[in-house]
Amino acid sequence: MDGMGRLDETNDCTEIDDRDNIWNDSNEQIFIELIVEEVKKGNRTSGNLSKLGWSNIAQGLKEKTGRDYTNPQLKRKYQSLRIRHRKFTALIQETGICYNCCTGEVNASEDVWVTLKRIRT
Repeated sequence: MDGMGRLDETNDCTEIDDRDNIWNDSNEQIFIELIVEEVKKGNRTSGNLSKLGWSNIAQGLKEKTGRDYTNPQLKRKYQSLRIRHRKFTALIQETGICYNCCTGEVNASEDVWVTLKRIRT
């Protein structure tokens, strides 16, 4: 958190994402959009994407970014995004936390941040 009580953009998923140093914000957004497309097409089984879904995502990323991604890279990123989503969802459900979906900011008083930091460490 910064001095204004906003959520710091660092997270403990970074080490997973940056292992290959290939995920910039643009590529991550494209990846998420491709996942959504595959889910809408029904290429998901029991909470995970099907082989066809993963193949379509890899092909879509190649077409849109010019970069080849391996299945392990895609699956690590997928798991990292799931972890970030779970942690973010838990954070915004905490008492005293306000999330502005228009700006993407998470706000709370300094007391709330101090309490949450103490609980989480």
